[in-house]
Amino acid sequence: MSERCREALTTRQKLIAQDYKVSYSLAKACKSDLRKYHCSADSNMPRAREARLSYLLLCLESAVHRGRVVSGECQGEMMDYRRMLMEDFSLSPEIVLHCRSEIEGHCSGLHRKGRTLHCLMKVGRGDAAAIDPNCQRALQTLIQEADPGADYRIDRALNEACESVIQTACKHIRNGDPMILSCLMEHLYTEKMVEDCEHRLLELQYFIARDWKLDPVLYKKCQGDAARLCHLTAGTRPAK
Repeated sequence: MSERCREALTTRQKLIAQDYKVSYSLAKACKSDLRKYHCSADSNMPRAREARLSYLLLCLESAVHRGRVVSGECQGEMMDYRRMLMEDFSLSPEIVLHCRSEIEGHCSGLHRKGRTLHCLMKVGRGDAAAIDPNCQRALQTLIQEADPGADYRIDRALNEACESVIQTACKHIRNGDPMILSCLMEHLYTEKMVEDCEHRLLELQYFIARDWKLDPVLYKKCQGDAARLCHLTAGTRPAK
């Protein structure tokens, strides 16, 4: 792909990140689901925030996690844009703003295919003093929006690093199933694991472990108990 074409695509992706309606196919595919789950019903929310791709994704992902039906066409569009957010850090203004020094100091030259985000995850997972709290929060928010725990294929860096392990240790699990991540974790310290996969997996799991809703298997099995025993709903998080 030529540099001019790449720049034009990146510009369009940034516009979509700020207002999902820039993508006609996404807006059309998800229109009825957005209305059904009241994803634009908050009159107190500024219009600019309501239009952001991240708000659409968080609202509809929450519906899916609660077992609600979101059309296949809409979920397909969401999948494309969740993958897009995981691949290019520059589409997240919060990452660009709050993680600038970490990117320059630790992740210079790693721009595409999710490498920058995984580099930042590595920094965040390591020495806590090495990453600004605002950058840490921006990373956590982005992972909530992209929701790679629900489908490992959204995380291209992880997908590529772990492909051989998935084909051997987890081949009995349907492609894209959330149980793939559980399978990879089960084989973390076995002979089937490869080093690059181990690193990418632990980088992602560090952030998933900080928000129980990002683990779809745990969420599905425990959401009722969480609401009953811990008074946690789909929109609340346990105190850290």
